[in-house]
Amino acid sequence: MSLRSSDSLFEQLYRKIMHWPARSYRVSRHVRIFKVRFVGEGGIDSGGLYRECFSEICKELMNPALGILIPCPNSKNDAGRNRDTFVPAPSKAMQKFRFLGRLMGLALRSGELLSLRMAPAVWKELTLQAVTKEDMRGVDVLSFGMIDGMRNTKSKEMFDHTFDDEVFAGLRTDSKRCPLVPHGTRIPVTFSRRLTYASYLYAFRKHEFTAQISAMRMGLAEVVPKTALVLFDGAELQKAVCGETIIDLEVLKRHTTYEGYSGLEPVVQFFWQALRRFDNDLRVKFLQFVWGRSRLPQNESMWETSMRVHSCGGARNPDARLPLSHTCFFQIDLPRYTNAEACYNKLKIAVEETGTFEMG
Repeated sequence: MSLRSSDSLFEQLYRKIMHWPARSYRVSRHVRIFKVRFVGEGGIDSGGLYRECFSEICKELMNPALGILIPCPNSKNDAGRNRDTFVPAPSKAMQKFRFLGRLMGLALRSGELLSLRMAPAVWKELTLQAVTKEDMRGVDVLSFGMIDGMRNTKSKEMFDHTFDDEVFAGLRTDSKRCPLVPHGTRIPVTFSRRLTYASYLYAFRKHEFTAQISAMRMGLAEVVPKTALVLFDGAELQKAVCGETIIDLEVLKRHTTYEGYSGLEPVVQFFWQALRRFDNDLRVKFLQFVWGRSRLPQNESMWETSMRVHSCGGARNPDARLPLSHTCFFQIDLPRYTNAEACYNKLKIAVEETGTFEMG
C-alpha cells in the first residue's frame, strides 16, 4: 500500500489538533473531540465516521511509508516471537510521536480504542518497566542471539570463522548501519574486542527507540495524569489503549488444514475442545507458540497461510508427548492423543512452558 505522509489522515489530524491544549483531550467516556467528514463521501458523523477515522489512522501508523512505526526485526526476518508487531521508526519527528502519545491518552479516557500492534517491549518502556534481554529477543531474536554467541565464544579460531567481517557498527531496525564508536565502520571486531563490541551493540539496540518512546510518554502524560499511569504495567496499558486481543476460534478453524489427520478424527476434536477451554490469554499464547504472532489477521481476506495441524502419530504412549510447533510454517505437530484430557494438559504445558523458546 502506497502512502504519502502529507495525504494521510494521521498527518491531517496532526495539523488540525496537535496545537490544541492538552485539556482538550481529557474527555469522559464515549466523548468525541472532533467530527469527521470524508471528502467525496456522504454520511453524517454520529460516531461511525469517528471510529472509522481512528481505524484508518491505525492502519496508516502501521504502514512503514508513514515513518512512525515499522515492523520489528523479527517480522522482517520471520524469526522469533511477536512477528506481527511494530516498533517506533528511527525518526526525528518527535512531535508526531508526542501526538501519538496524546491519541493513546485519548483512547484510554474515551474508550475509542486504537488497534495498534506494538511490541511488548515498547509498552513496557512506555510504563518505565525494566526491559529485559528476553523482551528484546521478542523484538530482534537474531541480533541478540548473535550478541550471546559472540560473548560465549571462547576460541579465537571459532570467533574468526564465525565473525570474520564484523566492524564496530550496528544495524538499526530500518537497516541503516550506524557506527557504535567514532569511525566504527572502519574498526574491525577482533576476538579480544568482542566483549566490548557486544556491550556496545546491546546498548545500541536496547535504547534504539528510547527518544521516540519518551516523546510518546510525554504526550500520554499530558492527557492522563502520571499518578494514574504509574498504576499500569506495559501489558495493562496496552489492553487499556488497544483493547483485548480476541482470538476467534471459529475464524481460526476456517483457516486450518490437516496433514495426516482428517478434520473428523477424535484427536482433532480433542484439539479444538482444548482451545475452547483456554481463556483468551492462553489462546494468545497458543498463537504465539504456533505462529509467532499474537493476533489473527484483521479480516479474512488478509490471510496468507492457514494453520497446519500435522500428525506426529505412531509413537508409543502418545499421551506422554508434547506437541511441537514450527512457527515459520504456522504448523503444530499434534500427537495422536487418546483422550481429551491428555490433549488439553499437554497442549497447555507446551503453550505455557515452551512459549518462550524460539521455535523453527
